[in-house]
Amino acid sequence: MSKLVETYSKLKEDNPNTILLFKQGIFFIALADDAQKLSNSFGFKLTYLNSETLKCGFPCSNIDKYLNKFNNMNLEIRIIDSNTLYKPNEYSINNNIKKIIEKIKKINVDTLSISESYEFIEELQKEVNKIIL
Repeated sequence: MSKLVETYSKLKEDNPNTILLFKQGIFFIALADDAQKLSNSFGFKLTYLNSETLKCGFPCSNIDKYLNKFNNMNLEIRIIDSNTLYKPNEYSINNNIKKIIEKIKKINVDTLSISESYEFIEELQKEVNKIIL
């Protein structure tokens, strides 16, 4: 049994009614019964992870779109990224914070003018407000 399938099985014991989405590279994938449920509800193409385990998925870039759809259907979802289990809103907040941190890292304070600094701070403030409001 692959480590992914093993993790899925272990998490399903504690979360039997929750659909688990695993971040795998640039995709989110669901396995086994979860894959079957998502395929039936959203028409995701089913393939096999191995000879026994069904999977389906979608690109990470579409996570917000699908989280809205899952929410509209009252599906309970958990996201597993780097072996951490997230509720959807926690995952979105975590992702947005990472993006803000990357923007901050790219700033060269030695070449930034005072007006550019204020603009940058205002931009960050708007992004943070989107996350916490």
